[in-house]
Amino acid sequence: MESSADLYGDPGEPHLSYPARRNPYADTVRTEHRSWVDHHGLVPGIGVEQAAWCHPDAPPDELALMAAWYSWAVQPADTPKEPLDRARADLLPRTTEGRTADWCRRFAECTDRLGDRHPDPGDLPPGDLLAHLDARRPFAAWAATLVERATGHRPSLPAVAAFADAAVLLADLLDGQAPNAVRVLGELLRCERRTAARYADRLRTARLHQFEHSGADQGLRDWLAGHRELHLRRVGRRPAPGGLNGLGSSAARLAGQYAPVLPEQPSAAASPGYPFALPPFRLPWPARLNPHLEQARQEAKDWAREVGLLAPVTAPPGPPIWTGPGFDSDDWPLFAALTHPDASARQLTLVAQWDVCLLALDDHFVTAYKLPRDLAGARAFTARVPLFMPLDDEAVPSPANQIEHALAELWARTAPDMPPTLRCRFPAHVVDFVAANLEELDAIAQQRVPDPVHYLEFRRASAGTDLSIGLTGNRPPSTDALRRLEDAFADSVGLRNDIYSYRKEIDEEREVSNAVLAVRRLLGGSLQQAVDVTYRLFEQRVAEFQRIADQELGSEHASYVAALQDWMAGDNEWYRRTGRYRAGSSRSLFPFRVPAVPCGLTQGLTQGLAAGPELLGHSAR
Repeated sequence: MESSADLYGDPGEPHLSYPARRNPYADTVRTEHRSWVDHHGLVPGIGVEQAAWCHPDAPPDELALMAAWYSWAVQPADTPKEPLDRARADLLPRTTEGRTADWCRRFAECTDRLGDRHPDPGDLPPGDLLAHLDARRPFAAWAATLVERATGHRPSLPAVAAFADAAVLLADLLDGQAPNAVRVLGELLRCERRTAARYADRLRTARLHQFEHSGADQGLRDWLAGHRELHLRRVGRRPAPGGLNGLGSSAARLAGQYAPVLPEQPSAAASPGYPFALPPFRLPWPARLNPHLEQARQEAKDWAREVGLLAPVTAPPGPPIWTGPGFDSDDWPLFAALTHPDASARQLTLVAQWDVCLLALDDHFVTAYKLPRDLAGARAFTARVPLFMPLDDEAVPSPANQIEHALAELWARTAPDMPPTLRCRFPAHVVDFVAANLEELDAIAQQRVPDPVHYLEFRRASAGTDLSIGLTGNRPPSTDALRRLEDAFADSVGLRNDIYSYRKEIDEEREVSNAVLAVRRLLGGSLQQAVDVTYRLFEQRVAEFQRIADQELGSEHASYVAALQDWMAGDNEWYRRTGRYRAGSSRSLFPFRVPAVPCGLTQGLTQGLAAGPELLGHSAR
C-alpha cells in the first residue's frame, strides 16, 4: 500500500503550450466596428483586439459580430442604459439566428448575468476564494458560449468553470488589481504577497489541469491563449526568450524550485481520535434538539432491522451496513433531530428513515464497488436505482439485496403523499447522488486528487445539495443571490465534514476526494496547516452566507434562511456527539474498511407531507 506521502506529491505542472494567434481579418473589420460603436453611442474599446486574439479562425462577418459583443460587454460603468439596450437588441437576433433553442436560452442567461448586480469583491469576506472566483466568472462564462456558437461543441460545466477561473487568475496575477485572487489568497493563507502569488499561480495551473481533464476544446484553448496575450501586451510583458510560452508556463518554471513556505504555527496537541487538533467550529446560531428524538431513534432502528440493513449484504456478499452498536454510535436519528428541531414526530421519523436508506445506498456503493475498483458493477448498480422509485404504478424488479429492498419499501410508503412535482423530481436527484460516486471511483482508481475549487463545487452535487435544500414546498424562486447563499451553505457543511472525516477517508480508506487533502496537495506544508486553512475557508463561507442573508435578501426569505441556520447549527452539534469519526469506530471489513458516507439528502422531504417548518437537509460523509 502506498504511503500517505505518495498522495501529497507535486501535482505536476502542465506544459500547456497554446500559442496565441491573431485573426488575419482584424484590420479588415476595424472600420466597420468603429462605425457600429459610434452609431450606438458606445465608447470604442478593445473589442476588435479581444475578438482577433480570442477567435483567431473566425471569418470576417463572425469576427465583426464578436468584436461588437466584446465592446458592448466592457463599456464603462457609467454608460447610459439606453444605448446598451439598443446595441444588445441589434446584436441578439444576428447572434441567435440558426442556433438551437437551448443555446439561445443559455446565451441569454449568461448575457443577463453580465448585467446583474454582483457583490463588489471588496465587500466579500476576506479570504473567501470561492466567493471571489464566483463573482469574477460571468464574463469568461459568457465568452465560452460565444466560443460554443462558433465551434458547435458544448463544453462541460466543470470545463467552463475551470476555464473561467484560469482566465480570472491570470488577469489577477498580471494586472495587479486589488482586491484580487492574490490578495484573497494572502488573507486566507496569512502569508505575504509574493508567496500568495506563487500559490495563485499553482491554483491557476491546477484549474488548467481540470480544464483539460474535463474535455476542453480547441476553441476554448484559443480563447485562453488570446486572453493571456492581451494581458501580457497590456502590462508590457513578454514571455522570456527561450522559455515556455504556453499557458501555465510561469507555474511550470516554478516546478522543481517551489517549496511550501506557509508560516508554521505552534504545534497543537492532536484531539483524541484525530491526527490533528480539531478546529472549534463556532457558529453564530445555537443548536436545538427535536423533542421526538427517542421515538425516531427506536422506529428508525426497527425499520433498519426489518429491511435487513443490520444483516450481512447478500449481493454482492458483504458485511452489514451497520451492527446494532454501530447504528447507535453513528446516531443518524440524532442528526435528524438536531437539524430539524421543529419537525413533528411523524416527520422526524420519516426523515431519519430516508437518511438511513440513502446512507445505506451510498455505503453499499463504497463497500461493493469503490474499494474493489469495480466500475462496471458500479454503473450497473446505479442504473438499477430508479427502477425502485417508479413514478406511477409500474412494477419494481425483485431487489438484488436488502439495500434495494429498503429503497423500494420506503419509496412505496412515501411517494403517494408527495406533491406531484416533488415526486417527479425526487428519483432523478437520488440517481444523481448515487451516480456522483462514479467520478469519485474514477479519481480513486487514478489516484487523482482534485484541486480545491473543483472538489468543493463537485461536492455540492455529489453530496446532494440541490436535493436536500430544494425539496421544500416553500423554497423561494431561484435568484443569483439565493444560489450563492445555498453554495455557501453547502460549502460550509462539506468543509466541516471533510475535516472530521479525514482520518477515516484518507488514513484508513485510501480515498482521494477530501478538501483537506486537496488543500494540502496544492499548498504543501503540514497536515495541521492544511486543516487550519480548510477551517479558515469554512469560516469565510459561513461569513458569506450571513452577508448574503443580511445584505442581499429581504424579509420574505427570513424563514428559509432561518431553516438553513437551524440545519447548520444542528449539523455542527451532531459532529460533536457522534462516534462515527473517532479512531476505532470504523466497522471491520474483510479485506477492506468501509469509508464514511454521505447522508441526509432528504431532510426537506416531509415538507410536502404536512404543514410545518421548512425541513432542509444536507449530507455528511
